[in-house]
Amino acid sequence: KLINNNAFSESAKKVINSTVLVLVKKDSISIGDRTSGSVYIDSAGQVWSKGTAFSIGNGILLSASHIIENAQNSDIRIIWNKIEYDNSVIGYQSVPEIDFTILETNLTIDSVDMVGGIVPDGAKIGFVGFPLDDNFPILHDGIVSSVRLEPSGFFWYTINSFVNRGNSGGPVFLSDTGGVIGVISSRQYEMIAFPQLNINEKKLSEGEKEIMEVLKFI
Repeated sequence: KLINNNAFSESAKKVINSTVLVLVKKDSISIGDRTSGSVYIDSAGQVWSKGTAFSIGNGILLSASHIIENAQNSDIRIIWNKIEYDNSVIGYQSVPEIDFTILETNLTIDSVDMVGGIVPDGAKIGFVGFPLDDNFPILHDGIVSSVRLEPSGFFWYTINSFVNRGNSGGPVFLSDTGGVIGVISSRQYEMIAFPQLNINEKKLSEGEKEIMEVLKFI
């Protein structure tokens, strides 16, 4: 018997439509990267590393800083709904300590709904990213396995769904409402440490602080 999961399907549709593939130009890649689905090689032979971002409106995209690193604006390409956009990134600000980036673009992309408050253990979630070579968004589901509050005031969630390369920067959303609760940052087996941040030491605008206070990190 098929399970009726219309709520999750409708939630996912909106989030997927607000999610973009982020390509960052690279000079070279390792063999492991080439076989992992985390890179893209275009028709001219140019190598790009892959990640995910999502729109919160007004041309602003949220993502993970390890995708962008120290790239120039012109070295970042956005693909949305199978259309490639060059020179669409006007600027960005990253906070590497918590693996977070705010991208400013000249694109008009449907935005997700952001959700505040703590999501409890066991909450059903989904997330979207681009882990495969065909550059189509892939939908995943799972639950919140644990919630951890850092001294800095940020939440780190652990989810029970496997995260692949290319998922980084993708939105994590509540299955029933589609409200986004966080950004995919890392997968556990890579032994990536979860750092602490004193937000008062960072020179962020009030708008950026508001976004980061609402957002939870996965």
